[in-house]
Amino acid sequence: MGIKFNGREIESLKANGLTIIEAVINDRVVWPEESDFHWQPNPDMVWAKSQWEALAQGRIGYLRMHYAKDLVNDFFYEEGTVVTSDGQTYHNSAAEGVEHIWDYSNSRVSEVHPTTKVVWTMYFPNNQGVYPATIEYGETYFCFDGVSADWYPCLWTDIAYFDLLNQASVFIDDSSVALYLGFFNECRKLQAVPKEFTMKLSAYRLQGIFGGCAALVSVPYLDMTNAIYGMGMFEGRTNLKELKLVNVNISIDLSPCINLTKSSLRNVLAGLTNRTGQDKLAIGLGAANIAKLSQSELSVALNKNWDVVETITNWPDYSEEE
Repeated sequence: MGIKFNGREIESLKANGLTIIEAVINDRVVWPEESDFHWQPNPDMVWAKSQWEALAQGRIGYLRMHYAKDLVNDFFYEEGTVVTSDGQTYHNSAAEGVEHIWDYSNSRVSEVHPTTKVVWTMYFPNNQGVYPATIEYGETYFCFDGVSADWYPCLWTDIAYFDLLNQASVFIDDSSVALYLGFFNECRKLQAVPKEFTMKLSAYRLQGIFGGCAALVSVPYLDMTNAIYGMGMFEGRTNLKELKLVNVNISIDLSPCINLTKSSLRNVLAGLTNRTGQDKLAIGLGAANIAKLSQSELSVALNKNWDVVETITNWPDYSEEE
């Protein structure tokens, strides 16, 4: 039995005295400030955030912090304004890409990984409806180590993966009547939706919200007060273990999520609204999940006028104009 933190087994741990630097959990490097763990920020993150706060001045945008050794040639493909830690600003009117040569001014030697330097990129999008996957896969780096050259996708750190500095407001505009589809679609590296993602989904159609999120393990909180259609919400999410939904007032199907914990299933049932006196809705749990629950636990849904079924086959018609 290894060390556990918040119920998760830590496979390896790096520390400086009593200060945790990083851990490996579920084969993934987790940094102290990651929202799902709330450890103390490491000094590199503190520095990068201070740079962000000085420059962003409340604007909605994204911060990427990078530990660099041999990063020289860089290409930015985002549509909008890109600012680099070595003082360059690029305005891209179309996603054609612009080359940047790093000179490492205003960088710092990492206190966590002393063989690297800490650099950052800030991105302020033209389109306020940018999707997370655009940020995750929007950049590619060209690196040369003196022997070989190669391209590789950038890895956004958890320091501001969903712009938590501005409460992810770039993604949800409460004044908009648009129906958002596939909000986290194709975020293939996403393992946990940040706990700070707590806004009520506005005029939100949830079909495909987690499409392509093959690594997704945890959705710790999702307020579905204003959700209007849930078909395909969890399709293919077999790795999902932790889930908490609140104010659920639409049919949802969790049958693909065969690895949900019992506590997660109980959380979901507790989050169903009471539909006594209204039309009955259905929640699909799948045979594997139903077997994890006692009859008294399943009755939580039944007593709220919900049907518990293995899977939902008949979904209501839905018009894009609604």
